[in-house]
Amino acid sequence: MKKKWTILISLVILVIAVLAVQILSNSGSNDKSTIAIPKNAVVYTDEESVAMLRDEGQYAMTDLVRQEVYLVDGELNADFWFDEGVKQNQIDSARSFVITRFVLRSGEGAFLGAGPYIDIIKNKEITWETVSCRIYTGDEQVSHEVYNEKGQLINP
Repeated sequence: MKKKWTILISLVILVIAVLAVQILSNSGSNDKSTIAIPKNAVVYTDEESVAMLRDEGQYAMTDLVRQEVYLVDGELNADFWFDEGVKQNQIDSARSFVITRFVLRSGEGAFLGAGPYIDIIKNKEITWETVSCRIYTGDEQVSHEVYNEKGQLINP
């Protein structure tokens, strides 16, 4: 009887240990898709703009999973997350969009109506010195570019 209890207790301890390892490994994962926006950020992300970016008739980033635009300490951040199977043209479209809209501050070229985030560049009270564009496929960062106010790429 004592041997059965010892085996049962050993099995319970083993199950608890396995569960603890799984919980700890998941909580410490390096999943960049859950990047936290700093508390002092002013967030400009809006679902209508994200929908326009995804729309096949407009910006055609059909594999776009998530997109964030926010301002922190004079740096405008535009982050894009795509499915792992995304084609290079969608990544290039995201980069081109950021350069045109936020680096060059252009509202031109909108396909239908004002276009995504046009209100940010038209509002003279919203200013920034640099623009940071991060692009992820799955949980892997595949691109990070930072531009100064002259439109020059300032990171390698």
